[in-house]
Amino acid sequence: METPAEIDPRFRMLAEGRLFELMDLWRVDFLSAEARDLLFGLLQVEPRKRLTMEEIKMHPWVGGAVSSALSTAGNEGPKEERLRAVGDANA
Repeated sequence: METPAEIDPRFRMLAEGRLFELMDLWRVDFLSAEARDLLFGLLQVEPRKRLTMEEIKMHPWVGGAVSSALSTAGNEGPKEERLRAVGDANA
């Protein structure tokens, strides 16, 4: 039976912690430094090194995007509108 790394070499790159190399191959230069840092923290090979939920909530990319979207959308609107605003802020 084939492993995911044998089927798709990109999986091997992720499993080996070569995220930035993979992003360079995909030419993902449009991502901000904060977004890249968040992805790097989420996709750590070693589970103990991955960001915790608290660290994710405090991350500048998450905090900035969520804070500005919620202040723009307001807290009175339906949940879907607030979520859409967060998605738009991250785009």
